[in-house]
Amino acid sequence: IMLVIFFCSLLYFFIQLIATGILGPALSQSATPVADAAEKLFGSIGKWFVSIAMLISIGGLSVAASFVTPRSLAALADDRMISPHFGAKGRFGTPFFAIAITVVLTATLSLVGNFAQLATISVIARFVQYIATCLAVIVFQKTHLPKKNLQQRAWRIFIPLFALSGLLWLLTQATSSQLYWGLGFLCLGIPLYFLQKRHRLQTLTY
Repeated sequence: IMLVIFFCSLLYFFIQLIATGILGPALSQSATPVADAAEKLFGSIGKWFVSIAMLISIGGLSVAASFVTPRSLAALADDRMISPHFGAKGRFGTPFFAIAITVVLTATLSLVGNFAQLATISVIARFVQYIATCLAVIVFQKTHLPKKNLQQRAWRIFIPLFALSGLLWLLTQATSSQLYWGLGFLCLGIPLYFLQKRHRLQTLTY
């Protein structure tokens, strides 16, 4: 896993380095920097090739998300973190209610938001997940992992803290409007969690 992460990070680094070297100051004004860099190198064919490759990539991501998102919602329901109704399954074992909710929310966002807003929501939502993961690693190594020597413990704290500082720095580069769109939709799910938590406590009490 670490090798894959290192390779992907290195690939992204060289892509940004090459795009910066080719476009220079014009990079900040480009909406599609990789495609524009390919156009400068190979002409219109290069730009079309990169654009088509981007569409294929986005299409693959969308197809994968259409499978993962309802399953994630159903998994949360199975763990009683949200209402069990979200995990309702049909005769073929598919979480039909979670799929329906995903379709409705996705269609609504597609109709009311533009591409930039939806991309912002996606990126900031992932940042929030990464931040929660970094904090969870720190808590987990203090509460569940056996105590190792000082060097190992230091690395277990330093790496998530380093990643956390980078994520927070990236969030500070976002505008208030981007944070509003990104965090606003995440906040919509918070009441569901607390309502279900309250319901579980009442069930255990009675």
